[in-house]
Amino acid sequence: VMLWSSGPDRPTLEALRSAVAARDHERAYQLAARMNASEVPDSLWSAFTAPVTVHTSPAGVRVQRRAYGDPDSSAWESLGTTPLTIARFPRSPSVLRLEATGHRTIDVGFAPITTDTIVLSPLTTLPERWRHVTGALPGYVGGPEFAFRYVAPNLSLAPPIRLPDFQIGQFEVTNAEYKQFVDAGGYQDRSYWTYPFERDGVAVRWEEAMEAFTDSTGRPGPSTWSFGSFRDGQRDHPVTGVSWYEAAAYARFAGKELPTVYHWFRAATTWLSDWIIPASNMAGAGPMAVGSKAGMSQFGIYDMAGNAREWAFNASGDERYILGGGWGDDPYVFTVANSAPPFDRSPMNGFRLASYGAEEQALLATRQPVDHPVRDFARETPVSDAEFQAFRRVYAYDRVPLDAVLQSIDSTETWVREYVTFRAAYGSERVGLYLYTPRSTQRPLQTVVSFPGSSALLQDSIAQYSTEHAEMIVRSGRAFAFPVYKSTFARRDGFVYRRQDETNTYRDHVLHWAKDLGRSLDYLETRADVDAGKFAYLGYSWGGMLAPIMLATEPRLKVAVLAVPGLSPLPTQPEVDPFNFVSRTSQPVLMLSGENDMIHPLETTARPMFEL
Repeated sequence: VMLWSSGPDRPTLEALRSAVAARDHERAYQLAARMNASEVPDSLWSAFTAPVTVHTSPAGVRVQRRAYGDPDSSAWESLGTTPLTIARFPRSPSVLRLEATGHRTIDVGFAPITTDTIVLSPLTTLPERWRHVTGALPGYVGGPEFAFRYVAPNLSLAPPIRLPDFQIGQFEVTNAEYKQFVDAGGYQDRSYWTYPFERDGVAVRWEEAMEAFTDSTGRPGPSTWSFGSFRDGQRDHPVTGVSWYEAAAYARFAGKELPTVYHWFRAATTWLSDWIIPASNMAGAGPMAVGSKAGMSQFGIYDMAGNAREWAFNASGDERYILGGGWGDDPYVFTVANSAPPFDRSPMNGFRLASYGAEEQALLATRQPVDHPVRDFARETPVSDAEFQAFRRVYAYDRVPLDAVLQSIDSTETWVREYVTFRAAYGSERVGLYLYTPRSTQRPLQTVVSFPGSSALLQDSIAQYSTEHAEMIVRSGRAFAFPVYKSTFARRDGFVYRRQDETNTYRDHVLHWAKDLGRSLDYLETRADVDAGKFAYLGYSWGGMLAPIMLATEPRLKVAVLAVPGLSPLPTQPEVDPFNFVSRTSQPVLMLSGENDMIHPLETTARPMFEL
């Protein structure tokens, strides 16, 4: 129910439009709540709200909402009881509080993209300060199998796994909790230390290991402690300065587990990094009490970004994974799987616990070592000019007749959209092209040709893909061309996207995508209403990653805008590796990179592309 007000303090439509223009969806939502709903045009409502459905297990759960990152409990808004459909829900991230008799009350992160059924556990099965996590991934991140290509870019080659549901600590293990282990003689009881000690592949004796696991005064405990205890005022801070072996021993003491990289990334929901990171303790001055920052995952789990780095179970060579980044790390570390020697006791090293129940067999695959390829682009050298010219030849194709067919026409007050198909440059396939043209602009038109994000590989039609940028471009007086590339939308063929890999299947798809782009330009050149000398390229995410190939092989593209692009750290065949093409692009390029981008982290993939 929206309560609207009248009088001098009543918001104006102008103020609402200003909030929408600033993409402050929460402020727009709050302003609209104080206005008469009929005063707000439907087109404006859709700019800052979207319909959502909240499903829970069990049903009949009471739901309240507040803005994400706003811990003010007085701001809670009652929404109703599940199952719950809301026609106008703010597009900005929110926190939902869910309550049901006999079940643990939980707060979860929520946005219109969220479609998971939210599970509330009985009080008898979910301990306080723990959270239930559903194992299966939703469709918008590739589900149901857990695949790293959508959550940790540098682990994309790890095999997808179907995870059972599990429980994980809502907070990192604190100093006070770890002191119980120390005071109980945990460093003297060998039964808790079940993994053989190794340093650089060489076995280490028990006594030698214990000599390394002391505080600053030589007593058993974390490296950040003194005199066998933590500093005053840090009881609820995460325990830090512990090695992987110490974290594993505490887990044994507590009857729990260290999370595997699969379970950790599932619980962290890194695809929501753009709102988790700003509300978390990263790039800060020091650790904070657990849960004192508002950053939470989709499952209501705190501090997975920052505060303490968190040891995970899996090995990577001689190292063990340590995830999420710490209070002094750069924000992009949240979305990158890092590892460290298991004896490392850096001041930011901490951990949290997980519990898997009786699913022992299902856990075997998740506990295996996971290698993560790392590319230092500053140390690599692109192929020679002679090799590059040879690569360019494999992108050439014969300009067979287009045999173009107009399939449909749609229109609005702003634009006309034609859907055209024509012969592909390979086999007997046909390429589709959606062409948006403005109703009243002088011809011929400059044309922006799109290459979409990878979600186009998971969706059946363009209706499922956000094309609000098409409206912006058409309103600017240009045409917008959206090719239906091989394996996207109606041309889906079962291709499994891993960002890039070394298979011949991936190589062939890249060649086909480039030729689909070329054939789209061939068609546009036949139109009298299009300026054949002014084609621009707009690459979003996946299209930004592939942009170096498209720009270096297609001189008809005169300028490019790349939204959240970057180089992939994964290996691939050299003739389809954007690294070998990026320094050969000659067009002016504008790169728009996300400071907290999870797919193309700024420092490790986006900036290297920009520098090249």
